Amino acid sequence: MLQFFLILVVLTTKSLGSGSEALCELETENEDFEIIRSLIDLEKYPLHKPHSTKYDELIEFCKIQLKKFGSVDLPGFIKADVLQEMAEQVDNLPSHNRLNIVSAYGAALDDEPTEINKTLPLQNGQAHPARRKFAQDVFAVAGDMIPGSALIRKVYESPMVLKFLAKAQGKEKIFHMDDEFQNINVHYMYDGCTRAWHYDGTDTVITILLQKPNQGGEYEFAPFIRGEKKGDENFEAVAKLFEGSYENSIVKNADAGTLNLFNGLRSLHRVRTVYGPRKRIIAILSYHTEPNLKGAVKKNIKLYGERVEQIYRERGQLQ
Repeated sequence: MLQFFLILVVLTTKSLGSGSEALCELETENEDFEIIRSLIDLEKYPLHKPHSTKYDELIEFCKIQLKKFGSVDLPGFIKADVLQEMAEQVDNLPSHNRLNIVSAYGAALDDEPTEINKTLPLQNGQAHPARRKFAQDVFAVAGDMIPGSALIRKVYESPMVLKFLAKAQGKEKIFHMDDEFQNINVHYMYDGCTRAWHYDGTDTVITILLQKPNQGGEYEFAPFIRGEKKGDENFEAVAKLFEGSYENSIVKNADAGTLNLFNGLRSLHRVRTVYGPRKRIIAILSYHTEPNLKGAVKKNIKLYGERVEQIYRERGQLQ
C-alpha cells in the first residue's frame, strides 16, 4: 500500500511539473502574441496561425522566392502606425562610421578567400576581383547599443517570428546570433553615403527598412553568384558585376516597413548611394542554423571601431 502511495505521489508530481511547464510556455506565447500583434500586420502575415492555409501559402511563397533569387520581400510587414516610433527609437544612437576602402570579400583578414585563379585575365583593365577595393560610408550601431525596450528588438527576440523565419527557409530551427555586437544592428546612411559590395558572414540575414531616404539607397544583389562549394568564387562573373556588364543582378527599391529575407553568404550585394536630407535607417537581424555563433574579435573591431576594441581589451581578449 505504501509503495502504491509513493508511486502515485511521483506520478502526480511529474504531472504537475509538466502542466506547469506547459502553462509557462502558453503564457510566453500569449505574451509574445500581444506584443507582436501591435507591431506586425498579422492580417497580411498570419504568423500566429501556423496551421492555417494562409500561413502555408506564405511559407511556400517565401521558399520559392528564396530558392529562385535568394531573396524575398514582405512589404508592409511592420504596421504603418508604429513604423515611425520604431525608427525614432533607434535613431541617433552612438554609431561607428565605416568610412573606408574595403574588399568585397571581407573587412578582416580571416574573411579573405583563397585566390583560386590568380591568372584571371584583366577585364577592361580591372584587377583580379579579390583584389578590388570599394569605398563605403555607412554608420553602424552595434547590438549592445540598441535599447532593450526598442520595438525592433521585440521583433528580433519574438519566438513567433523566429519560428516563421525558420519555416520560410525550409529549416527545422534557426538561432539568434550569439554575438552582442552583431546580433542586431542598425545602419544609418546620410546624403552621399553608400554601402560597398560584400558577402554576409551568416547564412540568414533579415533586414527591416525603417526609414526610406528621399532618393537612392536602392538594394542591388547578384543572386547565387558564389557557388555552393567552398572556394567556388566564380571570379569571372564577379569581374563582370564590378564592371557593370553582369546581366543577372537585381535592384530593389523597397518601401519602409518591408522585411527582407536574404542569403548573403552566396549573393554579393550593396546599397547604392543615398541622396537628400532624409537618411536611410535599416535594422539588420542576424540568425544562423547553428547555435552560439559569435563574430571574430578582429572582425568586430573592424566593424564597430575603438569602443568595441576597448571592451575586448578590458575583458583581456586583446593583448
